[in-house]
Amino acid sequence: MPELDPLYTAENLDALRRHYDAWADRYDADTRELGRMLPAVVAGFAGKHGPHGMNGPVLDVGCGTGVMGTVLTAIGYGPVDGLDLSPGMLAVAERKAVYRQLVEAALGPDALPMQARSYAMVLAAGVFTPGHAGPEALDELIRLTRSGGVIVFSASLPVLDDAFHARIQRLCDGDAWRLIAASAPFAAMLGSVEAPEARVFAYRVA
Repeated sequence: MPELDPLYTAENLDALRRHYDAWADRYDADTRELGRMLPAVVAGFAGKHGPHGMNGPVLDVGCGTGVMGTVLTAIGYGPVDGLDLSPGMLAVAERKAVYRQLVEAALGPDALPMQARSYAMVLAAGVFTPGHAGPEALDELIRLTRSGGVIVFSASLPVLDDAFHARIQRLCDGDAWRLIAASAPFAAMLGSVEAPEARVFAYRVA
């Protein structure tokens, strides 16, 4: 089973992409063994706080091998689009046939190749963690979400620093979104001491 530490200490996106590509075929089995909790908790927040009365697609940011897309489809959300930086992970997700489209791109400060206000709900499980996306990417999640839509994302405790909280507060002060719910810290992977604890947040976009 691959070590998790290289994911959290990747020097750049190319290194992170290579690690995920190499792991793609074993990812589902390995993370089941590790007791990965993030998809279940994020999906639970989506089911409780998501926009049930709104028609429209859902975006799964950092979709990986399609675990979240499979859960979203099972609970009745869709169509679902997926986004991930790893072509290897996307190839596995495509075989599950639960996504309307899959896009190879990395979440960051730059605009993603989707139109603004395209989605009724945007989810990001495991994206805001060391070595991955930073707090500046929150603005892009808001850009992609419809007015009245919901964003649900996890954030590992090491990235929930002053800069991350300041970014969240700036977006609240600017009336870009408002908090709906936030979880207490929990183990992101029950069977790994390497994986940091995380929290999950749900926000409604103005």
